[in-house]
Amino acid sequence: RQWRYAADNYYARELCGFASLAELPFGDVNETHGDEASRRLDAFDAVLITERLHEARPVLASKLGWRLPRDFAVPWRNKGSTEEEEYSEAALAALEARNSIDRAVYARAARAFDASLRKRRSRRRRHDGDVL
Repeated sequence: RQWRYAADNYYARELCGFASLAELPFGDVNETHGDEASRRLDAFDAVLITERLHEARPVLASKLGWRLPRDFAVPWRNKGSTEEEEYSEAALAALEARNSIDRAVYARAARAFDASLRKRRSRRRRHDGDVL
């Protein structure tokens, strides 16, 4: 039964603190939860995207002061299932519709990550220009 938790706007649930279906029943995540999740996401010092961790070194350095080696890599990154799974179009459409709040929260997280990368690159260009 707990799988339903992951299939119903997992990001919004986690960011809002609803760690179980007992706290917020399946199907009850709404725009208000999405807005709250986005507000909480905006308060983070750093926002990373799991499948883009290989790009995170400059964000971790600027936001958290972490000095990682230039060859920083994430070898444990999930590369996806090796099994070929096929889902019906109807099942995929149902999952996409069910998780529309999460899709918006994810898009906001991706924009925040991209903005951090742009800001870091912009600073670096200005700094490099000063040295020349």
